[in-house]
Amino acid sequence: MRILIAYPVDEDVLLAILNDNVIYRPDLQTKGSRFVTKALTELRPDVLIAQELPDEQAVQSWVSATPKSARFIVQKGNIHQDGEARQSWFAGVPVFTTALNDRIHPDIQPLSVAERVHTERLVWGGDYTLRVSFLKVKKHLLCSSVRALSIL
Repeated sequence: MRILIAYPVDEDVLLAILNDNVIYRPDLQTKGSRFVTKALTELRPDVLIAQELPDEQAVQSWVSATPKSARFIVQKGNIHQDGEARQSWFAGVPVFTTALNDRIHPDIQPLSVAERVHTERLVWGGDYTLRVSFLKVKKHLLCSSVRALSIL
């Protein structure tokens, strides 16, 4: 999974996360759409991690440049909220928006979400219907087990 981080990250975190698959371009946060489009189409990341969504044309160019990629965006949120990242869609690409919490560093959380989403896609082959069906069966079996135990 190639990750493009397009905002400034805390120096201590940066040293821990930089790797061959992580492209760090904090300048893209302030540069124009043309530079963002060029970075997305030339670097071809699987995941864009950004504080603000790029413009729609940049995302559409990215989609065109990577037709077989299961690309997605993780947007670093800035509000406190319990639960998992919210999912939405932008220009045909899934967007997962993180929320601040006290358990994980705000610059690590988007990477954690990206890893989770990527892993789920590998395990489930991108078939979320299959995953939901599996979770329903698992819940049914768990509830049946609890009822059986309560009878004893």
